[in-house]
Amino acid sequence: MILITTTRRPSRRTRSFIRDLFHVIPNAVRRNRGKMSLEDVNQLALELGLKRIMIVGTSKGNPSSISFYEASPSGIKPISIIFLQGVSLRRELTNKRAPSSKSLCISYSSPDLSHIAQLMVESFGEGEPVFVQKLSDLKVLYP
Repeated sequence: MILITTTRRPSRRTRSFIRDLFHVIPNAVRRNRGKMSLEDVNQLALELGLKRIMIVGTSKGNPSSISFYEASPSGIKPISIIFLQGVSLRRELTNKRAPSSKSLCISYSSPDLSHIAQLMVESFGEGEPVFVQKLSDLKVLYP
């Protein structure tokens, strides 16, 4: 399971983006950060029994990065950072209500990407992911 939060002063778009992430990542927990330090966020994750922390950064009013951390009693440990550009929010694409996700499916185009896909799943925490190389393979799993 993973804790989703933001940097200290998020924009409206960033708060909306973490809400979208919360709805699509299985077993995620979303918390407002407020004035919490990284150590406070680490402590919160440990209290909630979460192994991973995802912090969404803001630049010029837009979501700009996703930083992954490992929560541990000895302190917060950085794992990786994903830089974002051109984020489209769900509210900008449709007026439909956001569905919640019970499972995670990762599609990758080459066998070389399977290791990266596995690392992504481990970052999100618990749960059994479904790996497919072609999206058409999902029709067999989810008719």
